[in-house]
Amino acid sequence: MNTAQPALLYLVPCILLSTIITGLCRGDLKELYAGRKIQSLLDDKAKEPDSSLLIPSENSTEEQPN
Repeated sequence: MNTAQPALLYLVPCILLSTIITGLCRGDLKELYAGRKIQSLLDDKAKEPDSSLLIPSENSTEEQPN
């Protein structure tokens, strides 16, 4: 069976083209290509402490002592 994967023949071009067209329409194609916005979001997320691990939420399923 030396045939190509038919799903890849239409899925990959469709995903790439829709991403590029969306970037063009929004005017974010350069930013999408460079990945600056995602990198800045990841950097900001890494700098913030995860307070959800430190403070129990009000909807916690654990019983609170009275």
